[in-house]
Amino acid sequence: MPADAPEAKLRQIRAYGTEVHLIEGQRRAVTEAAIAYAKKHGLVYASHMLSPYFAEGTKAFAYEVAQQFDGDMPGHVVFPVGNGSLLIGAFNGFKELKASGQIEEIPCLHCVQSRNVMPLVAAFNGKEWGPESATKTVAGGISVASPSRQWQILEILRSTGGTAVAADESSILRMQRGLAEEEGIYAEPTSSAAFAGLEILTDQGVIQEGDTVLVPVTGFGLKD
Repeated sequence: MPADAPEAKLRQIRAYGTEVHLIEGQRRAVTEAAIAYAKKHGLVYASHMLSPYFAEGTKAFAYEVAQQFDGDMPGHVVFPVGNGSLLIGAFNGFKELKASGQIEEIPCLHCVQSRNVMPLVAAFNGKEWGPESATKTVAGGISVASPSRQWQILEILRSTGGTAVAADESSILRMQRGLAEEEGIYAEPTSSAAFAGLEILTDQGVIQEGDTVLVPVTGFGLKD
């Protein structure tokens, strides 16, 4: 785990009797340490982003959306994106639903990242950005400087007519407070980043008045 991981998440992991190794540096350093440890001890490195089963599981998101919206799908879905597992799974689910005739169109899928860690936003918009540019962000769940499936995420954004935007730290925290105070939803900062991104998308005119928008709240505030 990253050395600066939230204590609440560490407590949850330790509750299962696990041995936690805290690693200094960005998430890439943690990944490299995990791979090295697995090789040294003859273990399996069970990365969810390398497992084809994980993306199959996240397809359930799309099926639940179609069921709850009764087929009248939102025009836009705005995701907080780090490695992109939820976005990729959702897209695959929406594709299956369209192919089977259960929905007519796939929503525009949008990617939101923190301005402090924005590889996908930079790549989508043709801007220079490298992992060395990453700095700490309150949105730890999307603090991924080198997404393993970047090419796939960019392809999905373009094919659905979506886009990618980056939110600053203050707007992420402002959205977290606003969701709690006004809606009674205590979301972790990673989830709040998507709402900060929604604000940017409406300011840019990408999402307009009258459009139907879904923003998944992906994590609870007490975890971070």
